[in-house]
Amino acid sequence: MFRIKHRKHLCKHFQHILSILISFFLLSILFPFSFTITTTASVTTMNAKLPSPRDGMTSVWTGSNTYLFGGRNSSSFFDDILCYNTSSDSLTKMNAKLPSPRTYSTSIWTGQFIFIFGGRQNKTFYNDILKYDPINDTITKMNATLPTGRETASAVWDGKFAYLFGGLDGSSYLDQILKYVPFNDSIQILNSKLPSGRYATSAIWNGTHAFILGGRKGYTFYNQIVRFDPAKNEVKLMTSTLPNGRDVTCSIFDGKNAYIFGGYNNKDALNEIIKYHPQTDSIYLMNSTLPKGRFGSCAIFDGQYAYIFGGSDLKGSMNDILKVNISNMKSVPISPFSFLMGFRFLPLILIVSISIVTPILYFKLSKRFKKKLPKTKQK
Repeated sequence: MFRIKHRKHLCKHFQHILSILISFFLLSILFPFSFTITTTASVTTMNAKLPSPRDGMTSVWTGSNTYLFGGRNSSSFFDDILCYNTSSDSLTKMNAKLPSPRTYSTSIWTGQFIFIFGGRQNKTFYNDILKYDPINDTITKMNATLPTGRETASAVWDGKFAYLFGGLDGSSYLDQILKYVPFNDSIQILNSKLPSGRYATSAIWNGTHAFILGGRKGYTFYNQIVRFDPAKNEVKLMTSTLPNGRDVTCSIFDGKNAYIFGGYNNKDALNEIIKYHPQTDSIYLMNSTLPKGRFGSCAIFDGQYAYIFGGSDLKGSMNDILKVNISNMKSVPISPFSFLMGFRFLPLILIVSISIVTPILYFKLSKRFKKKLPKTKQK
């Protein structure tokens, strides 16, 4: 009886250990991203390079070429306009230049002209609106100006109007949504506002709505996805969020999904690629990553591939051009517990540790209880 009693006691201990293992197994399901094998196989570093390392450029795709404007590195601000041809992997410096060197402007393509809004050089925040004609390689300063000079706003083009979101004007984190009308060169501050002032967002247009991604206000980094409906002049905070707060991401829309690249989370330059599906408000972490964590890059989609230009990795600016084969990547839904993404390997480490400790603990307990068992008398 004594032996049976202690065996039951031992089984009870083992059941506790087993329940811990099951708990950690369930935890692994809640953290699917923790076990995603990441690869850079879908990301190619192109042979062409930017003329110098830089971050804070703005870019547009015209249907045949990518145009890149301005940027900076630790020693310079740039006023040049670059043309990158995705088919030939060639980069050309255009003759036209921006009126002044600047970084973190934002831009849109109307189908005929490129409009560049604002930017910054050192402590000078620009409020000008520039029109670039890629066919004639000419740049024109428009009469309309932004309400205040600003950098790191984001912008989309809906086919008729440009919409600009937030930004930093040197003293304030802006919650404004601006509407710019190219055909009569007019700008308007809309009544709708972002949920809070923010800058360093990125934005995409899906055909009916703009989606504004991440950003920051001071040391608060947002993981929010904000939807703007220009038809109703309404702003809605989506249920899905980015894995954690981040700013200076770059993003593209492929006709179905938005892809968000890199960013900065107040600690690291991120190498993650995130997919967001606006129609279902669902978000996924891709199994491919950028070769290096980076923020302050710019990106375009040419109908087949995404291209990412430059950026910074905290150590300095970069001059590389990356091609991302988005159709070749796999995705996994991001857990509701993704705010712990900074500890992405914690569940795996714990499960492995428990798996190792369990048999050792069981062996020791068995030995201990075996010693306590009274010796039975032989008949």
